[in-house]
Amino acid sequence: MPLATMDEMGARFLSGSEIRNVNFKQLEQTSWPDMQAWFAKLLLSESCSLFEGWIASALDELQVPESVRKRTTKNSIDKRLQFPSTFDDSGAVIGGLQKALTDLHAPSMSAMMQASFEVPLVASTKNSKSHVEELLICYRVFKEARNCFTHHGGRATKTAVDSYTKYSAHTVATLGLKEKPIMPPIVNIGDSIKLELRGVVGFSDVVLRLIHTLDAELAVSSYAETVFCRIWAANQTIPVRLKSTTSARHSQLKEMVHQCGLPRPTALPALDSYMRSKGLVV
Repeated sequence: MPLATMDEMGARFLSGSEIRNVNFKQLEQTSWPDMQAWFAKLLLSESCSLFEGWIASALDELQVPESVRKRTTKNSIDKRLQFPSTFDDSGAVIGGLQKALTDLHAPSMSAMMQASFEVPLVASTKNSKSHVEELLICYRVFKEARNCFTHHGGRATKTAVDSYTKYSAHTVATLGLKEKPIMPPIVNIGDSIKLELRGVVGFSDVVLRLIHTLDAELAVSSYAETVFCRIWAANQTIPVRLKSTTSARHSQLKEMVHQCGLPRPTALPALDSYMRSKGLVV
């Protein structure tokens, strides 16, 4: 509200609250571009924290063993899920996203979860599986900018410069976006990091796309079977007696799964068979 009066500011932000005597005149000392820069920095920090927090919560819910997760190391799955994949000279994956998913899916993915839930999860409009590596490159440059503000007084590090160089090579086509999130150039070590609010808003959408995409990847791991059983047991009286005819039984099962807050599953015979083997339905 760059042209609002003090009364309008009070009506907009204080109406209905018990806050009194706020001196909005202090805002006149700050230019609108400076306010936008402050909002951008705040949104940047919150978006990075959202992604990091979601990864930690998802792995906690999956109950990934510490021997796999390795939280206390620089090579933890929590960290690797935030980096694009890296490869050795022979083309073998050695780090980043694909190495993390390989470790999570070892020795194998869940055939039941994959058949039942991969299709509806990948169908999400925010799922960006075909562009996830490029979106992680985008994530890295904004995350490194955030690190510069947090740890280096807003001055560019070599990692930030390198991340910007990689990101600058990408376009809306390679990112799978309608608009490339703007990151002002980070060219020299020690330069002051600049942000544009529109760019950080675009980055927040990238974070949501990464969450939707990784959610679908984690949902087909064998660890996700336990989560599914836990969610079902928390919402139903076990075992659930389903209808006798196959079509009615599967239709009932699909809707009951959806009522648990999960996507409507596909491949109902496989899901039905699995749930009967676990004593969840009869």
